[in-house]
Amino acid sequence: VVIPNGVLDKEMVLTSHGLPDQSVNNQLNIGISFDSDIDLAKKIITDAVTAHKDHIDMRSEQEKKNGAPEVLIRITDFAPSAVMLRAFVWSKDLVTGNQILSDLRYTIKKQFDANGIVIPYQTQTVVLAEKEDGK
Repeated sequence: VVIPNGVLDKEMVLTSHGLPDQSVNNQLNIGISFDSDIDLAKKIITDAVTAHKDHIDMRSEQEKKNGAPEVLIRITDFAPSAVMLRAFVWSKDLVTGNQILSDLRYTIKKQFDANGIVIPYQTQTVVLAEKEDGK
């Protein structure tokens, strides 16, 4: 089928539809030590997220009425050296989300330090075996 450009120009109307919603659910993963207070850690994370100027509260009015948390935080794993927490942080787009996560890591680290919440790091013990000749 061949359609002349003149017909297309007169007959076709092009409408550009942008994406209606580009909001992004960013995941903030943080490990805390097994002896740290999980409830306090979750409160610190929640307070940091809700205080951030670019955070978006994605709850519906019904969810707000039912008491759904503004920031959902889940325990995702018991890793070898940490209890892994994941906070779901909404932003208007991916670039803003990356900045929010960076800001939150700084704020949360400072608050964890001030409140005795430990972010563990893995350690490794190396044992050097002696040879039979003593060397």
